[in-house]
Amino acid sequence: MAGISSHIFRGGADGQQQPCRKICINAATLWNHKRSVHTIQQTCDATVVGQDGLLRSCGKLYSNIRALWNHKRSTHGGQRICNVKVTGENGRLQLCRAVCKSSKALSVHKSKVHSGQRTCDVTVIGEHGQLQPCGKVCKSAKALSDHKSGYHTGKKTCDVTVVGDDGQQRPCAAVCKHARALSTHKSVTHIRQRTCDETIVGEDSQQRLCGKICRSAQVLSEHKRMHRKRIPVGADEDDDLSP
Repeated sequence: MAGISSHIFRGGADGQQQPCRKICINAATLWNHKRSVHTIQQTCDATVVGQDGLLRSCGKLYSNIRALWNHKRSTHGGQRICNVKVTGENGRLQLCRAVCKSSKALSVHKSKVHSGQRTCDVTVIGEHGQLQPCGKVCKSAKALSDHKSGYHTGKKTCDVTVVGDDGQQRPCAAVCKHARALSTHKSVTHIRQRTCDETIVGEDSQQRLCGKICRSAQVLSEHKRMHRKRIPVGADEDDDLSP
């Protein structure tokens, strides 16, 4: 039995109109083809949550019903759970079980996390001063992306505010060789340590910040008690005025 050909005109590769000529096995198949492929632009009316937290229509435009259907199935099809087998912390195989908001999100998750090993090809300077590929082997595309953003971003300068030897506040300005080194510097130097910001009178009789660096919040608290025990400036004058 001969198929039925679609004679709907569409734009060809050269921009000129030409018949579709899709061969369909019967009239019903031809009707479905025309309805899904050769309809006018379609707008997705699925309800989504916007960036402001309010409900709104998706509003994405698609060239025909089939494209709209594929979009709804992949983007608005409900949550999907990743069933790829991975090695757990105990060394045994188990399901990933990551929850993704749609089929499309699940596909992206799989391509990033379960795509197999990736090798970093960023050019770096080796021990002998020669240019060479980094060569770091990462377990997935996502791990490779995290590695690149952490280690191959160029020098970073610490902008945490500290108190200098002169008692004045200034940026730390420590230069770290990449973003990961900067993060380590901050966690080691500026998170555990605490700087005393109590106002004291220096040897030059000028007020300034104490600036004492303490290794923890508890040590800082004990240090501040010493400031509170000291007699405030002007206390003797008040005693002289007492009857």
